[in-house]
Amino acid sequence: MNGRHFAVKVGLSLAMIAATACVSATEEDETDSVDQALMLSLNPNADTWVQRTSAGFVDYGKSCELRTNDVHTAAIPNYILLKFPVPLTTVCSTLKTATLRLLADQGFGMPVATHWVANPWTPGGTGYSPNGCSTCNVASAGAAAFAMPGFGPVVTTTVVDQGCAWYKWDITAIAKRWCIGGNNGVLLTGEKNFEFTTFHSMESIAGTRPVLDITY
Repeated sequence: MNGRHFAVKVGLSLAMIAATACVSATEEDETDSVDQALMLSLNPNADTWVQRTSAGFVDYGKSCELRTNDVHTAAIPNYILLKFPVPLTTVCSTLKTATLRLLADQGFGMPVATHWVANPWTPGGTGYSPNGCSTCNVASAGAAAFAMPGFGPVVTTTVVDQGCAWYKWDITAIAKRWCIGGNNGVLLTGEKNFEFTTFHSMESIAGTRPVLDITY
């Protein structure tokens, strides 16, 4: 082998080693980044849907469904409340995202908005629908008087336009409020539509219940 060919081969070998080193370093960086982003997926520890009637608020705390309509125009507005067992001391210092996911039972193009909740609440309704819960069939029974909490303005909105489909809301801003003032959950309202929307509740069957995904 002459000196020229040897130099070329050495040069190629060094280039390949350098390229391999770059790939390895990049892969290590990506792995470290993934390791630092932890996720929790939580089901609710309380949920209900609430009606504002002429006699006051009533709720359906043990219903298979969560129902809302246009709270601005409906004769009997319906509100949804959910609360998740978020370990605030664990996630708050590094909280990155909080995403609410709900499985729609019925959807007719209703914009559904999220709100932060100002004070604690407790579900009161005690009855199940006689038909029980199934994959895409939910109903309510057994209303009870309910102490409605205060809530803030719209944070995020998602249009729910079909049943048996999952929908998401970015509620990171609401979760950050929990870290400051305590976790009172999240409230959902229907907006600007004369139809209604229903979702599966925590009483529904496994795989259909609400989920809160938190990364931190």
